[in-house]
Amino acid sequence: MYYLLMAWLPALAGAAPLFVRRRFGAGVTMFIVAGFMLQLFAWLGQPSTAWPLYGYAGIMTLILWIIAAIVDMVIADDLSFIALFPVAGFVLLIGSWVMGWSLFNAGTYAHMIGSMEAREWTRDIQPKDPRHMAMVTPDNAFYLAKKAIGQEGAIGSQFSLNQDAMTLQRHGGELVYVVPLDFKGFSTWTGTEGVPAYIIVSAEDPERRPEMVKLPRGEELKYTPDAYFSYYLTRHLREQGYVNVALEDPWFELDENNKPWWITPTYVPTVMWSGERVTGVLVTNPASGDTRWYALQDAPSWIDRLMPRDIVRNYVSWWGDLSGGWWNSFWTQKSLTQPEKTILVYGSDNRLMYVTDITSSNGKDDSLVGLVYTDTRTGKSSLYYVTGGATASAILSAVNHNQDVHYKNLHGDWAQLYNIDNTMGVVVPLLNAQDAFQGVAIAELQNPQDVAVGTTQFEALNRYKAILARRGQQVAIENIAEAKTLSGTIDRIRQDVSGPYYFIVTGTPHIFTASSQDYPKLPLAEKGDAVELKYLASGETVLPVITFDDLSITVEKTKAEGQVAGAAAARQAKEGERNLSVDTEAQFRNLTPEQREQLLKQMKK
Repeated sequence: MYYLLMAWLPALAGAAPLFVRRRFGAGVTMFIVAGFMLQLFAWLGQPSTAWPLYGYAGIMTLILWIIAAIVDMVIADDLSFIALFPVAGFVLLIGSWVMGWSLFNAGTYAHMIGSMEAREWTRDIQPKDPRHMAMVTPDNAFYLAKKAIGQEGAIGSQFSLNQDAMTLQRHGGELVYVVPLDFKGFSTWTGTEGVPAYIIVSAEDPERRPEMVKLPRGEELKYTPDAYFSYYLTRHLREQGYVNVALEDPWFELDENNKPWWITPTYVPTVMWSGERVTGVLVTNPASGDTRWYALQDAPSWIDRLMPRDIVRNYVSWWGDLSGGWWNSFWTQKSLTQPEKTILVYGSDNRLMYVTDITSSNGKDDSLVGLVYTDTRTGKSSLYYVTGGATASAILSAVNHNQDVHYKNLHGDWAQLYNIDNTMGVVVPLLNAQDAFQGVAIAELQNPQDVAVGTTQFEALNRYKAILARRGQQVAIENIAEAKTLSGTIDRIRQDVSGPYYFIVTGTPHIFTASSQDYPKLPLAEKGDAVELKYLASGETVLPVITFDDLSITVEKTKAEGQVAGAAAARQAKEGERNLSVDTEAQFRNLTPEQREQLLKQMKK
């Protein structure tokens, strides 16, 4: 019925001018030929009627009116009144485009994102557990999945990986990528019972072997984006009656029982041909084709993502460009912003968020204006202003030019912003030319020139904390680990392969770590040496060292070296005082008016 309505009604409307002119033979011929052709086009393209003029149906009718006018002109050898039909159609079409122009709808476009509250980043975004950081990039996950399917023999020869439908989700208490397999071609589709498996790739541990999950007999995936005829997923959804909504590209998710589903967001335009608004999601059983539509607020809790990335990015772009009105975006261009990159990040509350960094629309400006966090289920966004921060591209450039990264011919990818000891820490997985995982880099958003590099996130994290401490930030930031001083003797010391040194001080239940690049005495230290050090007392097993001195090794400092060390200590103290002031001011701003009034009364006593 869907294809009949999408084809024969426009065919009848398109041939109507010829019937009006009493060209019955030409009208019937055009109706029949156009009906079959439009039915084929509709079957191939699965169009929607959600758009102005009923979308595909209206456009096809306009095209047929043009053809009808030409046919009539050929028969009569003159231009008749039915030329008004395509003219009227063009007026309606162009009028709908004009009416959707941002000149007339700037406020509507700017508010598509909803009300965004400006919030304090360090208070709202809780510190991230490093055990649940995503260390595997999408490219790396696909690389691992390709290796896994290549080892499966027959499956790898008949089915391919669908990278577009690959999904990052939280499953079984950890972050994983779920990578669906799909048919390689028509012969595979006709010669098999369905897609027999999917692959799970750990997003937290790049060393873990991917798991190929083989489906029980009778539960193979039959409805997929690469299937044929009525098993082609989008065509199947249209045939189920979902015609008056536009469909986003589907993605693949697992429920709590490891059962796979296709998730297809539905949306409608709200400003003529634009202003897309998500109305809900279609959840499809890939084995049976059973489909159910859910409004956003009613979607099952196991679905991590309901909002498509492109729609969220459009919202941020319209907000930054049109909040000051169309004239400001076109002429005065005051305070215009634009999104740079939108990535997926799991917060400490295990909710999936889109993080979009926004910059000035000035192409020569490489600094960050703020961050927009968007909940992928509700679509609600929050704005966090960032003064002087670096953009994602600037962070990646700093990482790629770091000597440890550049020397090994590595590159960073998928920069993720986390709260690391209440600082804006950008975690960047490092890959080689084949997209295989090789390590982790961490840089602070507001000081990207200092990059901590390690073979694991824990090693990089320890070095990052040491960098923070040397700046004096351990004094300034709430909840950061306390810096303590320790004197003792080395019980044992070892160096990781081409990495940092690890040592134990007699009588302490922790392992300390430091780099010989920072402390040249480390390679010479031996068991029994008297040492003095300062470290971050976070309570973890391995603690990064802030300062280190082997008292058993006596070396003479030049006057210049002494001056440099003194100046560094002074800068560290000054930085700590400055950051303490900034943090105190931020805390004061977050107090309610009643709390501020009470605090001021106490200060006057």
